[in-house]
Amino acid sequence: MNRLLYWIDKHAALIMITAAVIYFAYVGTLSILDHYGLRTQLSDLGHMEQSIWQVTQGDPAMTLSDPVLNTSRFAQHANVIFYIIAPLYAIFPSPLTLLLLGTPAVATAGVLLFYLARHILKNNLLALLFGAALLANPLVQETNLYDFHPEVLALPLFLATILFQEKRQWTGYWISIVLLMTVKEDMPLLAIAIGLYITVRSSRRQGLLTILSAISYWAVLQHAVSYLTNTPMNQFTWHRFEYLGDTPLETIVTLTKNPLIIPALLSQPAKAQYLLYIFLQGGFLVLLSPLAALWALPNLTQNILDYSGFQSRLTSVYYSGLVITAMYAAAIYGLRTIKRNCPRLTKSLLIFFVLQVIIVSIAMSPTPYGLLSSWQDFRINYNRQDFIDIISRLPPHASLATQNGPAAHLAARDIIVKYPSDTDAVDYILLHVHDPTNCFNDLFFADSPSVAFPSQTIKYEKTIISQAFSESDFGILTYIPPWYLFKRGQDKNLNDEAYQSALRDIHKYPPYQNRQQPKCNSVTRLKELYSK
Repeated sequence: MNRLLYWIDKHAALIMITAAVIYFAYVGTLSILDHYGLRTQLSDLGHMEQSIWQVTQGDPAMTLSDPVLNTSRFAQHANVIFYIIAPLYAIFPSPLTLLLLGTPAVATAGVLLFYLARHILKNNLLALLFGAALLANPLVQETNLYDFHPEVLALPLFLATILFQEKRQWTGYWISIVLLMTVKEDMPLLAIAIGLYITVRSSRRQGLLTILSAISYWAVLQHAVSYLTNTPMNQFTWHRFEYLGDTPLETIVTLTKNPLIIPALLSQPAKAQYLLYIFLQGGFLVLLSPLAALWALPNLTQNILDYSGFQSRLTSVYYSGLVITAMYAAAIYGLRTIKRNCPRLTKSLLIFFVLQVIIVSIAMSPTPYGLLSSWQDFRINYNRQDFIDIISRLPPHASLATQNGPAAHLAARDIIVKYPSDTDAVDYILLHVHDPTNCFNDLFFADSPSVAFPSQTIKYEKTIISQAFSESDFGILTYIPPWYLFKRGQDKNLNDEAYQSALRDIHKYPPYQNRQQPKCNSVTRLKELYSK
């Protein structure tokens, strides 16, 4: 046993890098399968790709067509980092570029956490434990697998920032924290938390400069977005917090005047369960390092205040990956305090930490080794060549209305909308007789009709198909069951024949063949586990 521990200690860095490579290969493969299985969405991956594609086309406002035509990406989120990603996308113009950008970001975060822990704890085995724990955490994996969101890039940037400040390498620190703030409009709050920590613990000058830079960046961003795009930032995404005020500033005033709002929210079972999860996932180690806990506070508070409850879910969500990463980083500092002041307690706490990491990862991982998922959830169970053949009939960048899943493959165009919205603005309509991503409703409604009442699903799909064939300006260009492509101005010679085929296809192709996906199964399987 001692020889094994000695060998692991000696080769800890190599083991961690190998684990990161395995993670990249494993989760990267799952990301590709998810996409090819039509389980990615226009609402997420598609929006990101269209925004970045618009940058490559010379549109700095990153104009989107969904959910509202001709609105800037900044109306949803201020992802300035997309300007930095754009050159890479220009070289490899594919949604897979974005999907595969998220996976090495998480793998790199695991390696950076290892080096941070090794620097703080002076122990290779403990460092390896923290790095592996991050890669095994279900909420981190969900952040990676749930389409592509720029938040995933914040994980390695945050850890690089903390590591550089620990080593007093201020050039690397400033590069990392500036990039971190470009990820999203709320990242300056995280930068302020980092600045407060640095002010107290290492360099008052660098800390205060960080806080001033974060406040200045946020203020400039607010005014620049309004001036350049004529769009209030977060216009379409603030609804989850509007009960606290119409703007972030109003929210701060509301919470200051009525701080009891937060305890009231925490009394809700779902919020309390979420906090308990965070506490068990290293939060108990943070108690002895409260200043470092500030790093997790901005995003954790947002998730708690979210009125919809979506951001504080324990499955099928992408908002908590950064919270877990910040919590693990802070836990390293808490463990150092415990080792110094109460060494006898260290071993017991580590055993508990390891056990809960293993149990939670197996119980809740969205990847096939977890109880909530299987390889069946990632299968490509349709004829992909048919899909490729039919989209080959679409002219490049032609305006298009289609369903949420196929749209994620076709977002590199000025106008792409989810059918049946805004058909007046498009020249083509592409439909599958079943909506391959209809099950995404279950992210919000576990008892949605698409799961509980298959007959209602068929009725809905018949309505959508009938509506498509009744579009006065569109005729069938071609169809490869169960795919149907309409073109504006096309003669309707094929319409009657194609319509009858579509009605048959609704029953011929089972509506659930593309719906056995981790996003759906995690909800129903979790309910089954709880009921047992």
